[in-house]
Amino acid sequence: MPRFPKRTRAVAVLLVAVFVFWIYPALRAAFPNYEHAMNDFTRHTRSVCIGRFLVDVPTQLVTQQYWQSIGGMGEITLVASEGQTLTNMRTQVTRRETELRATPHTKEGSVFREAISLADTVRLLIFRGNGVSTRSFEFETYLLKEGRLFKLMYGASNARLEAAKNDVKEAISSIHSRSNDSIPSGKGLCIDNGLVSDSSGFRLESTSVKFILSDYPGFELSVDINSTNSPTERGLFERTSGPLQMFSSAYPSATLSTTRKAKRTLVGMEGEELVTEMVAERKGLSPETGITGQWEYPGQAKSLGQPEVTIDFNYDFGTGAARLAREAAMSAGKELPPPPKRLTQEEVMAIWDSVLASFRPRPGAF
Repeated sequence: MPRFPKRTRAVAVLLVAVFVFWIYPALRAAFPNYEHAMNDFTRHTRSVCIGRFLVDVPTQLVTQQYWQSIGGMGEITLVASEGQTLTNMRTQVTRRETELRATPHTKEGSVFREAISLADTVRLLIFRGNGVSTRSFEFETYLLKEGRLFKLMYGASNARLEAAKNDVKEAISSIHSRSNDSIPSGKGLCIDNGLVSDSSGFRLESTSVKFILSDYPGFELSVDINSTNSPTERGLFERTSGPLQMFSSAYPSATLSTTRKAKRTLVGMEGEELVTEMVAERKGLSPETGITGQWEYPGQAKSLGQPEVTIDFNYDFGTGAARLAREAAMSAGKELPPPPKRLTQEEVMAIWDSVLASFRPRPGAF
């Protein structure tokens, strides 16, 4: 093991001592709330797979909404996350088929066209998109995988009816079941409780996940990832400058202030970050206060590894619906519900910075 000169070791010891006994206590004294927030909300995190990327979120964040759409496959929805059987699936599909058969069409009697069993665990329903359409069909496919039931929605014109059936067959073969708590290692993109394995070449992919803090009403965090053929030419700063000015003019009683507006690079993606605070005076009531943040990267054309990415949050310090419920109870003379938990601004920003810093490509996704 190499040994450093005594002078080098002495300097190193001195630097460590300066940090431990002077710099670190000074930082703690200057930013006590931020350090507390970091300890409470970012010490315990879980990794979430969104599309082909990962992000670490506090364990208190709950996934409220998951949406995904893939070129050549359409929109994919998780109908049930666990415990589904063939009997359950057949019951749901039969009920849906009955609904379609009973939906009238102006020229063909019913919007329903046909039902096809592609396998024991796959059922395809083909129907007109509405009661007057004659040029297009909707494909509604139910797929049972390891106790999870998925639904694919795909549209096709009359001319592509047969080709679309082959598209659906190929699509269902690429969907694999997984728990959202597990991080896959193979190529492809994560969907809600599933993984869609890779196709050859570029395709349009859109994945969106929304999180909430169940114990803290009013906080929402969203991650949207979209591959694109044509990135937007107007960045976040340019697009929002006008609306922010219009808001200030329309609501003179509201104070709008920008606390962050700067370029911020995440894993080689140079995006724009904007954080805005709002305080709105309300006659006879406490002020309405809130904070919103957004980071945006416009993406590169036809690139799965450099997609368009938007990460945003918003928090109503008045706790939104919970505050309205208390005000309604006061007006009605009813017993007030217990006050909800509230986040400090330091805690909100600690969550935000932690999430942004953790954003990264999933190993093996490409």
